[in-house]
Amino acid sequence: MQPVVVHEGRVQVNAIPLRYKLFVIVFALLPRTLIFASLASVGSDFLIGADDYQELILNSVALAFLIEIDNMMFTAVVSDDTKILMDDANPLKVELPTPDFLVNYMRTATTSALYTLIIAGMPTWMVTKAYHDRGGKYDVGQALRCLCHASGVNCITAQVLGGNPYLTGHEAVERSIVPKFW
Repeated sequence: MQPVVVHEGRVQVNAIPLRYKLFVIVFALLPRTLIFASLASVGSDFLIGADDYQELILNSVALAFLIEIDNMMFTAVVSDDTKILMDDANPLKVELPTPDFLVNYMRTATTSALYTLIIAGMPTWMVTKAYHDRGGKYDVGQALRCLCHASGVNCITAQVLGGNPYLTGHEAVERSIVPKFW
């Protein structure tokens, strides 16, 4: 069996040598996976961190550009003959020997529920982190309320101006008003 067969204008790939597989894994699959994971994490942080609609739209457009840049590069750099050859190639068919119990397990609702929990859990965790971490959106809101209105339990300005009763040093540290230096 030949590795590549051209029949009636269609290209059929029957086998790929191991060195090509390793090359693709090392120089294409791993870097693309790392870029995807980094882009998903950083892009989500940019979108969650947007404070108004204008910033959200600009960050969304920037993220869409980064996601599509590889397709733009392919369109701009690859020759038309190669694009036609790629379009004429038949899809690869891979048959893996799998035990019957594994195939049946993959079809169960348990696996679907697990994937659903993972997919729903990641954004939930990221949003919770963006709001509740130290320096997150809630802390920024508290700081702005203290700065603008001189109010709030943890506001030193309110204490100085008389809006809150005076807190001792230990009470201020417990309420995270001042950094813990001692």
